[in-house]
Amino acid sequence: MTLGDFFNKLAYKWDKLTKHNKAKLKKIVKLMELKEGQIVMDVGCGTGIMIPPLKEALGKKGVIYAVDISEKMLKKAKAKHKGKNVYFVNSDIYDLPFTPGGFDVILCYSSFPHFKDKVKVLKVFAKNLKAKGQLVIAHTDSREKINHIHKHGGEEIKEDLIPSKNKMKEMLSTAGLKVKEFIDDDKMYLIKAVKP
Repeated sequence: MTLGDFFNKLAYKWDKLTKHNKAKLKKIVKLMELKEGQIVMDVGCGTGIMIPPLKEALGKKGVIYAVDISEKMLKKAKAKHKGKNVYFVNSDIYDLPFTPGGFDVILCYSSFPHFKDKVKVLKVFAKNLKAKGQLVIAHTDSREKINHIHKHGGEEIKEDLIPSKNKMKEMLSTAGLKVKEFIDDDKMYLIKAVKP
């Protein structure tokens, strides 16, 4: 079963299966320091949990590209988040249909562990960021908790883990990104990295 198949299978009940603390989501967006009118890619957007706080922060001129490999997750996201300046893109992350250097910010909320070739995906992110663009990898739980959930979440995701802090820094550096902020406590996991 592919990752897309796995999430397609769960899409119809995903919003009941997963709970997201809205205050933590807002905090993640606040830590992103978005500016009105920026162009943001929401990678692995699922059913669109991050779209409302992103839209609020970006204002009327901001643009969100919500990307997911699961067409059924995207279908749910589209139904929930109609409106201007939000575009839904069904794509494999390794083969994005965008012109390089087009994004101010790339958000990878609650999806990074699922990418098998993490260095390659970080290079894809770097390629798609503008100069001085920012990558944010975030979860509303600690690395330890996320890894525990995935290890016990079934065959398809048992190896979808967040690497150690040192390994993450090394991978980001290999991809040409510089770590600006790193949080891993009992409340959340967040990395901000910048393309020089």
